[in-house]
Amino acid sequence: MKFKTSISLFVLLQASIGINAQTFQDNPSDGSAGDFPSKWELIKGSAQIGTFGGSKVILLSNNGIITPQLGSKNYLAETFTLQFDAYFDNVRKTVDDEYYQVRFWDGMTHLTFASQKGNGFYNPIQIYRYRVRVVGRSNGTDRILHDVSDNNLKSKDGVWTTILILYDRGSLKISIGGVQILNLKEFLIKPAMISIQGTAHEFGVNHVRAIKNIRLDGIVNTAVATTNTNNPADNSTNTSGQTGNNNSSGNTGIKINDLLDGKSDPEGSSVFLGLNAGATNSSADNKNTGLGFESLKNNSTGEKNTSIGYESLLTNTTGGYNTAIGAYSLTRNSTGNFNTGTGNGSLDNNTIGNNNTATGYRSLFSNTTGINNTALGYKAGHNNLTGSGNVFLGFNAGYKETGSNKLYINNSDADASTALIYGEFDNKILRTNGRLQIGNPTSGGYTFPALDGSSKQVLQTDGRGNLRWVNITSSGDNNLPQQIDSSKVVTFYSGLEAIDEGNGIGWRIKGRNSIYYGNLGLGAIDFSGTYSEYDELSGRNYGATGHVSFASGNLTKA
Repeated sequence: MKFKTSISLFVLLQASIGINAQTFQDNPSDGSAGDFPSKWELIKGSAQIGTFGGSKVILLSNNGIITPQLGSKNYLAETFTLQFDAYFDNVRKTVDDEYYQVRFWDGMTHLTFASQKGNGFYNPIQIYRYRVRVVGRSNGTDRILHDVSDNNLKSKDGVWTTILILYDRGSLKISIGGVQILNLKEFLIKPAMISIQGTAHEFGVNHVRAIKNIRLDGIVNTAVATTNTNNPADNSTNTSGQTGNNNSSGNTGIKINDLLDGKSDPEGSSVFLGLNAGATNSSADNKNTGLGFESLKNNSTGEKNTSIGYESLLTNTTGGYNTAIGAYSLTRNSTGNFNTGTGNGSLDNNTIGNNNTATGYRSLFSNTTGINNTALGYKAGHNNLTGSGNVFLGFNAGYKETGSNKLYINNSDADASTALIYGEFDNKILRTNGRLQIGNPTSGGYTFPALDGSSKQVLQTDGRGNLRWVNITSSGDNNLPQQIDSSKVVTFYSGLEAIDEGNGIGWRIKGRNSIYYGNLGLGAIDFSGTYSEYDELSGRNYGATGHVSFASGNLTKA
């Protein structure tokens, strides 16, 4: 919702900027490495054009400050927007060591003000990769402090992110990476101009401070040539040296109602909006949609792709049926098909992997060739490179897993031995590393122990929903299983033996104790069995005692 809110506010403010308002825009692709950026003035430190991450950028020295070369120091309208991409380098200690500062006034320090609301001063606005700080004083003693952050954006990795500042007649909103961070109802000064400063404090580390794709809408009171954003049919010269009726992005094909960054194919099946979006898309009827800077830029014949966000599906060439929503989503995909990446950096490194679904910031971020993976959650499955058939559910779930056919359900980067739920689809394994409950133990259910018992122990319930391992006892405790008394077990034998007990030869089952039987009859056959405690009471005269008799069963006489 925050991402949608930022986009909506940006569109509304664009629409509200006056007819005569102009635009300053600079993507330093025309300059040579080492040159000073020609559209800027230097206030402090140094600045130069350089190549970083495969594109031209403006590199700033530590605490270097630049401002647009507009021939005035009071050119901002009542409503304006400033948008630029800022690089935050890798940090070793804390992400708070690096930030960019934006001033709405001339100079290198704070700004004092006097208004109907009182007097005081503002320090430059500090914009971190996840946080915005506005600091100052009002009426001499009241401290102004707005310090707002979103920890979902907090990462020590090097990252490009888009900064968007929206000012509308006193209100100030700042978004980072599409997420609105700051929303001030009343900013106590009227901004006059802008400058950008790069700052890093990590000792002994040479941080990269780089910006690109700078755009400032809402410029008045300047004689320097800019672009009229509200009248695209006007033929005044824009910042790239082209006329206002030309496509400044270099896109080819049919324009959409003269939008400078809009493009469609001759059949009208594909639509692109954004600088270099769909730049190399073929004229075939391939039904692609690209919205955002360089989205689907390199697509040739890939079809039925949907790309929304900065550099989403940037390098896709022939891959089809992909959906990328969010800055850097599926950025490096080339020929992969049927992938869905939703969230900043989701499936960013996927190249030829197919049938992957990633939802959440940097989910399946490292996947390159893996197929049939599903990840739901912030950085879920982050380190998976080539593994396939995995399911990761939860915040950082399966973060370190690189294998295949694994299941992780967890809210941390726990491994297979500590994740709440772990599984292996190929080996038909489902494991819980917590306590398994069947039903609710407070209302008739029960809980299994978390650990295995000792050898020969058995599970026993306490009748209140808890199972525990207990030892089998021989006697004494009626609540525990008892060992069996071997003296009370009947031993069964097989086979007959010939016996003469004074009446002639008869046959009885081998091994029977004759003291519990009567004398075997002549020609008798005895299959019967006896228990000693009963025989002692009955005179021990059981069995086949008659001539040519037959006995079977327990305590039988014949």
